[in-house]
Amino acid sequence: MTDFNTVATIIGSLGAGSIALVGGISWVVRKLHRFNDRFDEFMKDWNGADARPGVPHRPGVMERLSQQDEALRCINDRLVSVELEVNPNSGKSMRDIVHRVDGNLKHIREVVEDVNKRVTKLEGNGDQRVMR
Repeated sequence: MTDFNTVATIIGSLGAGSIALVGGISWVVRKLHRFNDRFDEFMKDWNGADARPGVPHRPGVMERLSQQDEALRCINDRLVSVELEVNPNSGKSMRDIVHRVDGNLKHIREVVEDVNKRVTKLEGNGDQRVMR
């Protein structure tokens, strides 16, 4: 009987160990399968997808980065032209023109104020002389 108990214990232990081993292997396989699915999704996002009926082309990461670089280049070119207009550069920038117009308007305002003073003075004296 002892031999039968020993054999039964060994077979039971081997069965339990086998079940635990199969369960562990199954767990590892599920984790690897999940990782593989996620990695496949990542690679599809990285590489992009070609157009197919009903689905437009989806660019990959490198193509999108290239497009972003081009967009940044265009924005940089536009920014440089704006900077040229808002900084003084010997009279040709928008800032120089606005400054010049402001100076001219200031001079015109002074002349108009002077004319107004003269007219007021003439009207106050009752003088009938015509202004030149």
